[in-house]
Amino acid sequence: MKSKDEGKAPELFKFASGAIQTQRFLTEVQPAWNEFSKTTIEEFAAKINSSFAGELQINRDIRAPACATQSVVARAYVYLCNARHLFAKEKSQMQAEKACKYGRFAKSYAPDTISFFIRNPWESPLHNAFARFLEECPEHTKTYEDKHKVRIKLDGEDSLQFSYLVRWLDDTSRNQIEYIVEVIVIHPSFPEEGEGREKYFERQFAKADLIFQKCINWQPEDGHEAFLVNIARLCHFFAVFEPLDSGNSAIVEWMIRGIGIYKGLELGPFNWDELGWDFKAFLTPNVDDYVEWFVENALPHFAPMSEPLQTNGKASPQEPQDRNAVQQNAGIMSQVGVFKTSSLVPNSDKELIQIAP
Repeated sequence: MKSKDEGKAPELFKFASGAIQTQRFLTEVQPAWNEFSKTTIEEFAAKINSSFAGELQINRDIRAPACATQSVVARAYVYLCNARHLFAKEKSQMQAEKACKYGRFAKSYAPDTISFFIRNPWESPLHNAFARFLEECPEHTKTYEDKHKVRIKLDGEDSLQFSYLVRWLDDTSRNQIEYIVEVIVIHPSFPEEGEGREKYFERQFAKADLIFQKCINWQPEDGHEAFLVNIARLCHFFAVFEPLDSGNSAIVEWMIRGIGIYKGLELGPFNWDELGWDFKAFLTPNVDDYVEWFVENALPHFAPMSEPLQTNGKASPQEPQDRNAVQQNAGIMSQVGVFKTSSLVPNSDKELIQIAP
């Protein structure tokens, strides 16, 4: 892995996966976001022992699938979706009208559209990465719709990932890739409703659960690289799966940091000399290639803590202690003004559904 002095993130944006992401959010919200993230990660870590069993109060607005009760990773993911949605409603990091989309399951996949503005230097790393990716894609994967637009569809082992639509400025030719202005990442589609939709989510969460179990069952004798390999695979899976309207990246970051605390490992800030892990996943369809990059580059500050949470007495799989931890963290959130304590456990049954395994 790289030196700890490389790619260091400013304290205000310590939870951001890269410099590009910091440009998309309001600076004044970051202190509340950092405190909320810290508390959410600690809560998440404390719940791993219990496999997120028991009643899980979820805001109806996030449209959680019924199969969210059928695996540990599904319950864990939906638990974090609820937290992301609650924060967005109280302290939107972007435009207020977009707040409701955070943590909410999509009715169908919407393409990820990444628009580039040539004069914005902070977008240069991402723009250049897409340009290199386009150059390296074999010609047989490209279909030119006109001289300013190309569709890329990878085949073979990589076919399950994405297709891409790349557009240039209208007054340039397709050979001038430095003038790329838009890349659309097109995810595989899924059913919008009914039994087909439930079966789709059930299959995807079953795949994710196999990776999640490897993460939480990791032991120190397995070596730190094995831990990084596991969380890299989890990150790549959710980048491809991406079942939400918005907020998937933050949820996955909370998840892997919570697993780290649970196992006595501090992930530290992401490497800002690299693309964010989610953007990198978009450009690395092959999971093994992605894992190699992640282990080498993503987390240069990764280090052991004093003890893993699962054995150090700070949290217990017993339900009474777990309830106390939730109450204490709810108080922290209320004090920093992220949202009212009552927002965590609303009184209205109309706003919540009870999900139990």
